[in-house]
Amino acid sequence: MLFDTLDRQLDHGKRPDQGDFEYLNLSGRPEAARVRDFIEACLRSYPAEHRPEIVARLKASDLQFASATFELFLNRLFSLLNWTVTVHPELPNGSPKRPDFLVHTPEGGAFYLEATLVRQFSEQEQAVERRKNEVIRAIDDIPSPDFLLDVYLSGSPRSTVPRRNLRRGLRRWIASLDYDIAFEQYRNRERLPEYDYEHDGWKIRFKPIPRGPERRGSGRRAIGAFGGGVRPVKVLPGIRDAAKSKGGRYGELDLPLIVAINVEDRQVDTSVERDALFGQLELVFDREDPNAEHRARRCRDGVWFGPHGPQYTRLSGVWMFRRFDVWHFVSRSSHLLYLNPDALHPLGEETYVLPHAIVEQGKLSERDGLSFEVFDLPESWPEDATDGGERG
Repeated sequence: MLFDTLDRQLDHGKRPDQGDFEYLNLSGRPEAARVRDFIEACLRSYPAEHRPEIVARLKASDLQFASATFELFLNRLFSLLNWTVTVHPELPNGSPKRPDFLVHTPEGGAFYLEATLVRQFSEQEQAVERRKNEVIRAIDDIPSPDFLLDVYLSGSPRSTVPRRNLRRGLRRWIASLDYDIAFEQYRNRERLPEYDYEHDGWKIRFKPIPRGPERRGSGRRAIGAFGGGVRPVKVLPGIRDAAKSKGGRYGELDLPLIVAINVEDRQVDTSVERDALFGQLELVFDREDPNAEHRARRCRDGVWFGPHGPQYTRLSGVWMFRRFDVWHFVSRSSHLLYLNPDALHPLGEETYVLPHAIVEQGKLSERDGLSFEVFDLPESWPEDATDGGERG
């Protein structure tokens, strides 16, 4: 088993300083139990000889957890489609590098697949985020019976934050607040007092939120609202770089290659994906005839269409996943397989069972296909308490 056998009493959401695996392992919420069951089912479908490696990754870090759960999900999806998977296959070209999967379909088709992520933070940036989260946890644990704290972050700490000094100053400020005055100010939407803390490039601004009279003295957490410190993913260059990096990694191949990319940003959509793969759209005007209608064309800056025309022809398809994670993939994620019109090894029609986009007569057309319904989970999973599928 991946998860420990515990008497799980944790009933709140994940704290900022908790790892994804740690929280899932400790949470007593029924939703967490369903997610654990799903991951365990995916793990049982994974080849036994490769389970120790992927279990170690699941426990290693949030980045590795996201990467490993994505691969487990893909393997389970292929299993439900009755496709056969070989993990880390040797390549006939002698390359020491190995893709994540070699997939065979019942129709006789086959392809290699490499899975990757486009994430908000790099490894170095995640180390900074961990420092921030340790401080946030220290703030959240401060006793504050009369007030919740509205916390806003800006910047990033370049060095370790002296948490004891921060907590001492924050406790003094909280103790100086008059509950009755603050409650009236809050109820009348007047400006409330603020407390600023700064350390080596990082600023934290605190505002009090008076607890309701009936809730004074209750509550285990001090933070009631939280903002700042979030930035959008650079989606377009992230997709482009990931596809190029993985698409050119293995040299000459004997079979089609798919790169599956999971983008965590909520703003990703098909227009961004098309711009990354086929080139960004630009408007062209006729200088000789200002009254002539302008036309749209693709710039030569896409993965598959560059300065000299078609490129990365070894990359047969890019399979885009939008905001996939094991908690929310049923309710909010979607995916689309883009087919390279100039692929050296085109993907077989057996892959058309998936939602896909194909170039036909010079135009990109999207076609429906099987999605997450193959897992037989209710749309509101894991919140839905009804018994739903995926026991594998």
